[in-house]
Amino acid sequence: MPTRICHKCQQPTQTNASDCPTCGAKIARPGLLSQLFMAGIVGAVGLIFILGLGWAITSYNPTVSAADREAHAAKLRSNYLTEALINCEDFVRQRLKAPASSKFGHAGLSDEAAQVQPDSSYRVNGWVDAINSFGAQLRSNYICVVRPAGIDRWQLVSLTMK
Repeated sequence: MPTRICHKCQQPTQTNASDCPTCGAKIARPGLLSQLFMAGIVGAVGLIFILGLGWAITSYNPTVSAADREAHAAKLRSNYLTEALINCEDFVRQRLKAPASSKFGHAGLSDEAAQVQPDSSYRVNGWVDAINSFGAQLRSNYICVVRPAGIDRWQLVSLTMK
């Protein structure tokens, strides 16, 4: 039967023994360190591959033309202007005596109706026809300034009704 030498007492031991029969020292199996080393190398290569694949997926950025970028920005501006108009109408409606009677008007999405301000707020000009507390239908002009305050939330900055 094959033997090897104990590293502590230098006595011969059997190859498949886990402890030296003479001194009781633990005997490492041949190849265990090389197996652990190979497992570490394979694990490291696998980790590098996964990280590289994740980086490649997240950094993928197809070439977008300047015209496409501008069209996307214009669509976002238009969406925000529309939301600003709608939210201003809601804020005006809250101030009316008979909100159910309100009919709003403005100049569409033109610069006269809605403008983006330097502080990223939106100024909306419009009018509302509504019944007052005496039962008369009146037209009131309004200037409303709002700003986005989170997802689907808007904050009223100021509201002037004439």
